[in-house]
Amino acid sequence: MKKDKEYLMLREEILHLDTIINNTITFFYTFISAIILFALQSNNSAALILVSYIIIIPAYRIVVGKRKNIFRIAAYLYVFLEGDTFNWERRQRKMPNIYGILSFSRISSINYPFLFVSTAVMVIFAWKFEWNDLKSVAGIAEVLIAIILYIVQLLYIFKNKKIKMDSYIKQWEDVKRGIKASK
Repeated sequence: MKKDKEYLMLREEILHLDTIINNTITFFYTFISAIILFALQSNNSAALILVSYIIIIPAYRIVVGKRKNIFRIAAYLYVFLEGDTFNWERRQRKMPNIYGILSFSRISSINYPFLFVSTAVMVIFAWKFEWNDLKSVAGIAEVLIAIILYIVQLLYIFKNKKIKMDSYIKQWEDVKRGIKASK
């Protein structure tokens, strides 16, 4: 009975983390839309568009962190609690990938909103930037900051391009072996 309660509690935690992810992405889109609309109406729109990264990078880090926590919990359920009554994670892992490349096998779907918005921000920045300003130090600095912010976001996305449950399963199996060995 204790395992059933633990399983249900952890599934509830997964739902809670998923809600946080959805709320963060909603806030992310709302903020980005507002800042871009405001920036486009401003005289210095290119520089203001870069303010978007104040939310892009932290929102991405929050979403990826919560997604990793979901996989950590799911892997725990898979290793320690499934088998008798509950089998969601185990059965889901056995489900065939019939859609191949279209099913996010190359990059985790959690990355797409951030990849798309970061690229859109850079395109809008390039569109609104006064390229004659490259003659000044401030103009060069603005372009360098834009490039650095975009590269940082791409590096985060590349680092987390395939967030999966597999590594957490292996870690929990190691823990389980350690528990059995210490008994």
